[in-house]
Amino acid sequence: MKINKNKGFTLIELLVVIAIIGLLSSIVLTSLAQARASARDAKRIGEIRSVEKALYLYALDNNGNVPKSNYQTFSFLPFINSHINCEDPDFVANLNNLYDTLVPKYLSSRPTKDPISALGHCYIYITDSANVAGSSYDQNGKLISSETVATIITAKVKTAAFGNFLENVNTLSGYKALVGITYGDIPIMNFNVNYTTGKKIDVRYNYNVQPNDSY
Repeated sequence: MKINKNKGFTLIELLVVIAIIGLLSSIVLTSLAQARASARDAKRIGEIRSVEKALYLYALDNNGNVPKSNYQTFSFLPFINSHINCEDPDFVANLNNLYDTLVPKYLSSRPTKDPISALGHCYIYITDSANVAGSSYDQNGKLISSETVATIITAKVKTAAFGNFLENVNTLSGYKALVGITYGDIPIMNFNVNYTTGKKIDVRYNYNVQPNDSY
């Protein structure tokens, strides 16, 4: 009897080999994605801390004041509770104003645009505000309301916050964590991880620009 020494793989053997290769590939790709996310997080943390140092240096030269943000605490709250649009022109202009003020004297270079800003990862800079008692009138001088109205105090800004969302840092509830630094005696924003105070809290923020995909 003649024996065929050139016997090939059976279909089952081929399927098993393909399945193993696919499994290994998925593991490698997942590990690679996690490594890239960790690298982006490390870069974000480094830039946040660089801005913190720059704010302190700027304040030393300006009687304790820091650059004013177009977003104040009361006006920023609705923004935080909705989806963050990192591409919004006013939002981008606000950050550019901060960087133009700090670079190059206090900050060597401006933080680069986050590679996944389309997913809501971008730097947030806000400063304090104040409410003052007052009345509202129409153009004819007729009283509209005698209730307290909110007024932005622009002369002296002594409290600020700067941060970003991280990919590999979650809250206790499993949501994406907003981490950052605060400047001033009174924290005006609750970070999940505050690098100035070391405080950790479990706060949920919406950060994705996609509807119904909040964190």
